[in-house]
Amino acid sequence: MTVPFSADHRPDPAVPTTKHDEELVQRVNEALTADDRTRNEIIEVYGAEGRVTLSGEVHSPEAKRAAELIARDVCGRENVLNHLTVS
Repeated sequence: MTVPFSADHRPDPAVPTTKHDEELVQRVNEALTADDRTRNEIIEVYGAEGRVTLSGEVHSPEAKRAAELIARDVCGRENVLNHLTVS
């Protein structure tokens, strides 16, 4: 099932988030903050229907990939949408 997104890649506000989604977002944020590769990046994490979306700008392709891998470790491979860009 796909999650509707607005033009800026944020989950559609019409799709309700659940406590599970909020917990996933919190766990991903904690994992990103704990990792040296992503600690200093500004990454926005949104959750809906058991999936998380990463958005924002990071400083390197390595940081972009690391953020995705970290989120996948928390949420599972199929539950992460990476919309990060490299500045």
